Amino acid sequence: MSITSRAFVATALLAATVLAQWSAPTPVTALNTSGSEFHPSVTGDGLTLYFASSRSSNWEIYQSTRALPFGAFGAPSLVTELNDPVGVDAGPHVSPDGLEIWFDSSRTGGAGGADLWRATRPNTGVPFSAPVVVPELNSTGSEVSPSITEDGLEIYFISSRTGGPGGGSDIWTATRPDRNSPFGTPVPDLALSTTGAERDPTISTDGLSILWCTDRVGGVGGADVWMATRLSRAQPFSNFVNITPVNSTTSELAASTSYMGDEMFFGSIRPGMGAYDIYSSRFTGLTSNGIAGPGRTMRLRFSDPPSSGLTYVAAASFGSVPGIPIDTRTLPLNADALLFISVGGLPGILNGFIGSLDIDGVANGTVTIPNSPVYLGVQFVVAFVVIDPNAPSNIRTISNAKDILIQ
Repeated sequence: MSITSRAFVATALLAATVLAQWSAPTPVTALNTSGSEFHPSVTGDGLTLYFASSRSSNWEIYQSTRALPFGAFGAPSLVTELNDPVGVDAGPHVSPDGLEIWFDSSRTGGAGGADLWRATRPNTGVPFSAPVVVPELNSTGSEVSPSITEDGLEIYFISSRTGGPGGGSDIWTATRPDRNSPFGTPVPDLALSTTGAERDPTISTDGLSILWCTDRVGGVGGADVWMATRLSRAQPFSNFVNITPVNSTTSELAASTSYMGDEMFFGSIRPGMGAYDIYSSRFTGLTSNGIAGPGRTMRLRFSDPPSSGLTYVAAASFGSVPGIPIDTRTLPLNADALLFISVGGLPGILNGFIGSLDIDGVANGTVTIPNSPVYLGVQFVVAFVVIDPNAPSNIRTISNAKDILIQ
């Protein structure tokens, strides 16, 4: 793309409409019964979902599969090797590759109450191993709802132990230097926990965003799904957002997203088939996965389902504030040098920045940072736009901006 055409597209962004929205939730009918279902967790390919259900005489862990991402799930089956005939088994969290699963269980062998357990397998064609308790994370209280980063070095969970501001329903976290080491002593996450009740944290695989449910001030009603983000795992979470479109005046629990963060699953007590049912929602806008750093690649995904088949173009700039005024709106990219040279991508660095949205209205791009420390600490933002000759200024939509820190 020439400098002239880059400038034309960059100028045309001024007529765009910003996209960053979750869709109205719909029940995942195949998973729900007259009992309760919640705590869904999906594999990285989006094709296998694990969840907890009370459909039998006890809480147990089930799985369901589908042929395509965003498609319909089939009838669930019991994950026999994970369940105990007496204890309550719930809170499954599966790794992106489907080879490790964490969950909470009240079975014998733990420290007290519900405890955190894990199981592994060498490939997805065989059952999980016998679950083992994770002693360094458990207490004489209850530990539930584990969620771990893809590298296995940072875990979040709910604990009733003393020491948190909520006095029994707080988010705790622990880290370890490598997968072969035990976790260090858990500590309460004081940025996320309140004097109210926190539930079901789900950390993103890259550790840069987290979902949890809470009855804190600012919600819609009961426990709501909230999200917080951070630019670096060395930072505390901030930018707390109530995910209003998925919440109801009742309660939502145990929300999680797909690997790229563009599909959400959660349990809700709103009127449905049972006490709690599993619902799904799809994100329209720009998401990411991975940490941008020298020699590393961050994955980007832009989703705009109504625009499938149309051409998209992406660009970057060194900031999104103050942005560019657009009538009553603001384009969340600054009109700097990076914006004009990056429209459509930069070979070897910003890839997949021009093309056509697929049948699902999805575009994938990457940010690959050259392997040099000179880039450390550089911060920039990226946004995608959809081009439509029938739209004002030939631009149909523009995504939200995605903040990126090279670290």
